[in-house]
Amino acid sequence: MRMNKIPVFLGHALLATAGPLLLAALTGVAEEDYLHRTIIANAWLDPPFSPLLWGSALIAGLFVNRVARRRSAQWVWITGVSWFALAVILDVNPFNPGWCKGCSFFQYLWETYFNDRECNHECIGLMFVTTPMLTSIAYSFGAVLALKFTSPKPEPSDTSERF
Repeated sequence: MRMNKIPVFLGHALLATAGPLLLAALTGVAEEDYLHRTIIANAWLDPPFSPLLWGSALIAGLFVNRVARRRSAQWVWITGVSWFALAVILDVNPFNPGWCKGCSFFQYLWETYFNDRECNHECIGLMFVTTPMLTSIAYSFGAVLALKFTSPKPEPSDTSERF
């Protein structure tokens, strides 16, 4: 019975991180000139801060876990935060201040993973590191809300009724 918990957790993690990225690709939010095509130029509509991305993850976590009612779904944020931590750790050793005009390591991290105006490396860190972290946190929050506002899933009984 416990062996099926790992694939279920991985399914939740995949839905939380890859689902919003797929949605962004399908809707065109990830296009480079997205803000120039919108009526109101707003950084909150661009990845990774777009409500389309984290909002879809929140709604997915809410509705999927409302049906599944798995406690493991509330821990999906760990995968996103771990992915982010791994990316930061891998950036420590090869860091070169010349990459960002003499900036410090923390300024480099900000530019790479959070600043959508002057990001380093073509904003890949925003899309493939920060966005999965934020969407996994939103998915977990939705999963927690689903568990809070739904009745517990009935446990399967070991005895069966006979007619």
